[in-house]
Amino acid sequence: MKSSSLLSSLALALGLFCAPLTTQTPSAGSEPELQNQDESNLGDIVKAKDIFKHVRKDKGYVTLETKSKDGLPLTADIYPGASPAATMILLFHQAGSSRGEYRKIAPRLQAKGYNCLALDARSGNGIRWGATNVTSAHALRRKLDQSYDAALQDLERSVAWVREMEFSGKIVIWGSSYSAALVMLMAQPETLGKKIAGVLAFSPGEYLKKKGVVTKAVPRIEVPIFMTCARAEAKRSLGPFVKLMKNKRSEFFLPETGKHGSRILTFTDSNEEILKKDALEAWKRVFAFLSDVAPPLPAKRPASGRKPVDLPLKNTTRPASKPASRKGRD
Repeated sequence: MKSSSLLSSLALALGLFCAPLTTQTPSAGSEPELQNQDESNLGDIVKAKDIFKHVRKDKGYVTLETKSKDGLPLTADIYPGASPAATMILLFHQAGSSRGEYRKIAPRLQAKGYNCLALDARSGNGIRWGATNVTSAHALRRKLDQSYDAALQDLERSVAWVREMEFSGKIVIWGSSYSAALVMLMAQPETLGKKIAGVLAFSPGEYLKKKGVVTKAVPRIEVPIFMTCARAEAKRSLGPFVKLMKNKRSEFFLPETGKHGSRILTFTDSNEEILKKDALEAWKRVFAFLSDVAPPLPAKRPASGRKPVDLPLKNTTRPASKPASRKGRD
């Protein structure tokens, strides 16, 4: 009996040790409770080839962990695409949110051949879109700064992380609300701008402590920017940004109504026709932008005297749509 009890206890302890960490929303004054959530975690040291080998076909992603600059554990869902050489899109969530914000968005990008990493940043909270923000729970437990500005180091870490995992394709950064402001800072040439191919910013604004810092960053960005927001927030938030985008391949899409942040893309099955129309058009614009600045797969090496051609992807289409006006009018 004692031997059986000891073995059971040991098995339970090993199971808890090996399982990925996640959280429940803590009550006031208490530490977040870390629990089992996602059985697909492969640990801290993993390469792209391991991800492609272990990802479950019925799930489409694996959950991994690394550490931010200050040692805070970072959790992310990795959605492998066509190959480790395919473009990697780094997906960052809005305030009070988690990597779950992209559970309906990343698979559509993945189906086109893109690799995706949806990160839990420290500035988030609780369970939204079916996923707990594990990074935020760790930060709360350690009493770390969870401001928008503090989350910048988490986003920056993900750029180095995908290279460490040996994803070798182009990198595109994608922000939603406050993280859309942070990707503007990341995209400046003196920070990470030389390491990325493009930026997608959903509802960016001056959300950071130092007002005006985002406005100053936008004209410094040399890579193409795709920018959009709900129509109601266009004048308030994006007016100056749109005029300051310098790259000629940049685009601003203004929907008929829309939703704040990346949520605009999740209404493809909405019963409200206007939201559905906006979502479908937004997806067309996103895919057109991505296919221009960072196609999923690298071009084939051309034979001498021939121009390079894109390697075709199954079921990949290039939507034919007019570019949106730089003045915010479709």
